[in-house]
This record gives sequence, C-alpha cells and structure tokens, in this order.
Amino acid sequence: MRIQKEVQAAGGFFALCSPQLIVREIIQLFKLMEFLHVCQDEAEAVADMERRRKTTAAHLRKLSGDKVFPFRRNRSFTDEVLWLRDAGFIEHCSDASKNVQDLPQDGDDLRQFFQATERGREYLKLQADSMDETDDGEQTMVSVPGLPL
Repeated sequence: MRIQKEVQAAGGFFALCSPQLIVREIIQLFKLMEFLHVCQDEAEAVADMERRRKTTAAHLRKLSGDKVFPFRRNRSFTDEVLWLRDAGFIEHCSDASKNVQDLPQDGDDLRQFFQATERGREYLKLQADSMDETDDGEQTMVSVPGLPL
C-alpha cells in the first residue's frame, strides 16, 4: 500500500513537470552516467599502469640479480618479455635465440636468454630513487618523465 502511494506521488510529481524539464533531467542523468563510466575507465587504466610498473620492476630486478629466474613460457610471459624487450629494458644474451617462441616451455633460468640493459638498470634506479615516503610511512611513486610508470 505504501509503495503504491509513493508511485502515485511520483507520477503526480512528473505530471506537474513540463516535458522540457523532464527531458533536461534525463539528459543530465545520462551525462552523469557517462561521467561515472569515464571515471571507472580511468581508475582501471591507473590500476593497469600500477600493475605494469610493479611487474616491470620485479622482472628487471630478477634479470639483474644473482638468483636463478625460473620461467614457464605462456601467453602472458611472452607478452611481458616482448614488452620489456621492445621498451629497451632487456636484450637477448649473445648466444641466445632472438625469437621468444624458441625458448623452452619451462626453463630453469631466464637469465640464460635475456639480460637487463643499461636502460633497464637505469629504470630500476629511477624507480628506487623516486619512491617517497609520506608522513604516515606509506610509499608513493613519483613519475619519471619519459619512462613508463
């Protein structure tokens, strides 16, 4: 019964509004919905960039380090290796195949095939140098012009 009264009251409200006002309100609603969709897309893009920054730094540290870097060649692995190579952060070792598809399906140490370049090591250094600590101890990133986050 209460719901029926609310529907009638709302219908009465819209009956009192001019068609132009209703159309204007609907247009504003669509603009708000579009704005919220854009905000969601931007938030997802920022999250993707943060994931890329973390994986890039992690992989470069492993390729620059002394510990073995076991791997399994799959789609995401291939995409990441190609991205790091195309960005100039890693290069093929001199005696390794230049084709990522030639890598074994499972490998004991990716460092047998790739090594971090000077640019990759500089990226790691800049990432480490650009970490600022806020008053509450939380670390935040400062972007480095010309390099991906």
